[in-house]
Amino acid sequence: MTEEQTIVYTDAPPGPTPPSSSDAPPAPWHRDVPTDAALLFRFSALT
Repeated sequence: MTEEQTIVYTDAPPGPTPPSSSDAPPAPWHRDVPTDAALLFRFSALT
């Protein structure tokens, strides 16, 4: 049994342009989280 495929990749049709990142206001807060091997392992286990 033999299967033959001819696959043609074409460009995606142009869609709406995404809003620029300058439109978003700055975040009112941020938090620095110290990472270590245990935290990265837990994160990878959850995702």
